[in-house]
Amino acid sequence: MDHQIELKKEIKEIQKTIIPPSTETGKVGEEEFFSVLRMVAPGTSFRTALEGALKTGKGALIAIENEHLLPLLDGGFRVNCRFTPQRLIELTKMDGAIILSKDCKKINYANVTLTPDSKIKSLETGTRHKAAERTAKQTGTLVIAISERKNEITLFYKNLRYPLKSTSEILYKTNHQIGILEKQKELFEKHLEKLTKLELKNYPSLHQAILVIQKGRIIQKIAEEMKKSIIELGSEGVLLKTRLKE
Repeated sequence: MDHQIELKKEIKEIQKTIIPPSTETGKVGEEEFFSVLRMVAPGTSFRTALEGALKTGKGALIAIENEHLLPLLDGGFRVNCRFTPQRLIELTKMDGAIILSKDCKKINYANVTLTPDSKIKSLETGTRHKAAERTAKQTGTLVIAISERKNEITLFYKNLRYPLKSTSEILYKTNHQIGILEKQKELFEKHLEKLTKLELKNYPSLHQAILVIQKGRIIQKIAEEMKKSIIELGSEGVLLKTRLKE
């Protein structure tokens, strides 16, 4: 009996070193976030699989394997096959989570139950989304929840929650931003030209300089937001990327 108690204590100590607490996953940096978006961007096999799973009308839970995730897996069975969109779509028709390899080239497990720490705070209401959020926070990996009721795909990565938008929605928003950007560029050049003329006449204007800076900052902010949208569009954003450079 004493031996069993000691063994349980040892297992808990090992798990503490294997599974980091949610506070250690940290915030997600911009480039780190962009790399996650590239994984699921239109034109990738992963995005094809996610959209196909959404169309089946069934919910799904998909996680990317890492060393911290393995201790949280319960039940299910090992698949160990090459990833294809068709295979993933078929497996999402089953209950439980699907676990992909780190490089997303293999489907490792299916019909798995995720068992993250229930003490980790979650703002989600559904069981599937709670498990996804807590697992992402505890392990620092990417977990994707597909909701059949809301008909949406949500990414959970570390402390980040990000609902995937449809390609048409992003294209509409980005085209609108391009129009605003072009208008702001015209105003920026107009104010800059006026400021240059005043300086050449030895009449520098603080008000005019502030206008130039303001327009420049607006252009920067719009361009930064567009960069995220273009990455999220994947192969659909090539033309918009060219227009942004221009």
